[in-house]
Amino acid sequence: MRKAIWTGYVSSALLVLGMATSSFANGDSPMSDLDELRQIIERQQAQLDNQAMEIRKLKEQMGDEAEGGSVWVKSTKPNVNVELYGQVNRAGLWADNDDVSETYFVDNDNSSSRMGLRGEVFLPEDAKVGARVEYEFQSNASNDVNQFESNRASDLDLSLRHADLYWDNKTYGKFSLGRGSTSTDGIAEVDLSGTSVVGYSDVQASAGGIYFADGGTVVEDVNPQVKDVFANFDGPREDRVRYDTPKWHGLWLSGTAFSGDGYDAGLWYSRDYNGTKVAAGAGWLKFGDTSGSNDQQYVGSASMLFDFGFNVTLAYGVREFEDSGFDDADFYYGKLGYRTELIQAGETCFAADYGYNEDVATSIAGDEASVWSLQAVQKVDAWSTEFYVMFKQFDLETDVEDYENINTVFGGARLKF
Repeated sequence: MRKAIWTGYVSSALLVLGMATSSFANGDSPMSDLDELRQIIERQQAQLDNQAMEIRKLKEQMGDEAEGGSVWVKSTKPNVNVELYGQVNRAGLWADNDDVSETYFVDNDNSSSRMGLRGEVFLPEDAKVGARVEYEFQSNASNDVNQFESNRASDLDLSLRHADLYWDNKTYGKFSLGRGSTSTDGIAEVDLSGTSVVGYSDVQASAGGIYFADGGTVVEDVNPQVKDVFANFDGPREDRVRYDTPKWHGLWLSGTAFSGDGYDAGLWYSRDYNGTKVAAGAGWLKFGDTSGSNDQQYVGSASMLFDFGFNVTLAYGVREFEDSGFDDADFYYGKLGYRTELIQAGETCFAADYGYNEDVATSIAGDEASVWSLQAVQKVDAWSTEFYVMFKQFDLETDVEDYENINTVFGGARLKF
């Protein structure tokens, strides 16, 4: 492609020189040929512009394919590029609450099984318009199964994650309209450890449905579940309009208005400092009319990955309950990790984390919940697959009860396509 562009430039120059020489030889004035020369040059320039755009398209497509996250397929419209992508993420979960132990075969809610399509039209001046449709499909979701419902495979959870239109320009930013991430979706989950497929700040994703035991008989819908007392206050996906500013040295702003008179705003940062990667986000969200009693929340997270593999991740959030009499809910999370290559197949990642929540469950007096885990992930690049395993322990205390610990082992694999 570059050879074609240079050939165009050389051909134009030789043509101009040849016509000028011929005009002088015939005694004609070169001025008489200016209109013809201008038309030739304009045609050549248009061809060069088209070739440059084709190069940019190829680079973006090759960049996506190199990441192993997408495949470009043929569209019925000649100027639209369509991307098919997806993943399947299945696992086994063993949970023991000191009353009963059970094994479940689940869909990993840390990064659920899903499939999507993205269509894009590339425009001049580093701009594009596009649309995205993505569905999540889960049976036996890992945050849903419990001692009373160990097999929910017949209740297939098919949910729409994205139905989104967008216009993206490197100079003016990105406008999005439709169902998709608000400006604080993912802002509590910035994590460079390489182990988020098995565990990150949303600690209830691997065993959220398990009931705590208090030494007596566990009663369904009476005893608290893990997901009742743990939350990371991350932003939602909604039907919304969103704007993201262009990036400035790795920093950008985002704002969203969504259905139900909800709003949020986020400040994001991502940059590489000579091999040391830094990523962070902080945001505010005001719930809409359908949110119940929670009025607003503030949340943020940050992660740093050093060039020798060591990494650290921190997150914090607070949820304010206005006009309800409830105490503010708090969330703390920290993780230490190490990324290395023990085998040629791909990167190996280890991590240990700790989380703490307070006053999340408004129906429980003085709930204090803590969790810790050990995680390992092995990537197999040639298979586009990650294998993972984790041990995790949950603990809950309230003003009236000290519940038994819940111990879990969680392991499985995710294949992306």
